[in-house]
Formats: sequence, C-alpha cells, structure tokens
Amino acid sequence: TLYTLPYDNTSGFDNIEAGVGMLDTKLHATTGKKRVFGYSEGCQIADMWLTNEGSSTPIDPDDLEFQLIGNADRKYGGFVYERDVFDTVGWTQGKPDDTDYLCQDLTRQYDPVGDFPTAAPIVSALLGLESVGGDSNAIVGAMQAVASVMASTPYMNAVSNVMAGLALVHTGLGVPHTGYMSVTFDDPGNIALVEGNITWLWSPTYPVPLLGTGGTFP
Repeated sequence: TLYTLPYDNTSGFDNIEAGVGMLDTKLHATTGKKRVFGYSEGCQIADMWLTNEGSSTPIDPDDLEFQLIGNADRKYGGFVYERDVFDTVGWTQGKPDDTDYLCQDLTRQYDPVGDFPTAAPIVSALLGLESVGGDSNAIVGAMQAVASVMASTPYMNAVSNVMAGLALVHTGLGVPHTGYMSVTFDDPGNIALVEGNITWLWSPTYPVPLLGTGGTFP
C-alpha cells in the first residue's frame, strides 16, 4: 500500500518539523512491514525522525526501513549538512550514525543537493552566505549566490555544472541518463559505503550536466 505524506513541500524548518509529526503518527498507526521512501525535502523529514524519534520509538527495526534519494542533509555531499545558515529552512543535522533502522541513502553524481562540490573556494563561498531566504526557492537562491561569487574564477565551470545538475539530475526524475529514474538502489554501477545500518550510495552520471541529457551518447 502506497501512502503519500501530505506535508508542505516547501523550504522551512516548520514544514519539516510538521512532516516529522505526520510521519510519526502514520508509522505508529500502520502495522506490519513499512518502508519510508524520501526524495529531496522528504529525506530531511526522515533524517529528523530518525534523530528525534527513532531512538525512543517502540517500532521494531525489523519492521521499518528507509530509502532516500537526493538528500540535502546527507552526511557525504549534502548541500545543507551541518551548515548553520540553513537552520531556518531545513534540518541540517543528518541521521544518527548508530541508528537501529536500515537506511539506504542514494545520491547521483552532479546532483548538487546531495553531491555538492567540495573544492575549498566553493565551500567557502557557501559558508560565507550571511542569510538564506525562507521561501520555497531558498536552496536554489543559495546556489545562485554561490555561482555569482564563483563567476570569472577557475571554479566557474564547476558551479555552472551544479546549476545544470539541479535541473537535469536532481529534479529531472525522468531525464534519460541523468535523472533518478535511470538508476536503482542495487545498480551494479553504484559506489557503496556501509556504516552500521546505513548504506551510502553514489551513482555515477554520464555525461556531465553541462553536456545536456546525453541522448546522443552511447
């Protein structure tokens, strides 16, 4: 049975906190095996639930697992992870390393939400943001601000690729070769890192977003 959590899918810590409450209520009201699937902001709800509710809930770990894609709060590469400037627009503290629940957290290469560049000047520009708007485009606006700082620098192409990846990889669910519909959690091309009950997955993307959808590539 598929159930869609009716949370407000726009930037805002309050929206995510409300989503956590909805998720907790639904999980406790549902018997049997359960799988939480989160995409983008839904991943932050899942991570916040695992942090604040998962350690004290009576839900049997054998009956609950998580699958997440495009997670901005991802420990490895997440755009907002442990970055305080985003505390007003989302959950930034990740998920517990020692969670009792099985979790698969997948990002695609060049999805800037879950695989943001780690070059020091780009990260410095991001950390240098003084504030982030609380509207529905908060993360997009932050990425655009970083791109503006990086213009006319050796990192301009990397950030331009980030912006293209936002459309073609993160939100391009059905785009051939680059969107999330082109890979699976058990894809043999994935790179996996297992830490306790968490499996971090990284899926290579070809071609790079700046080259388009790759429809003419073999």
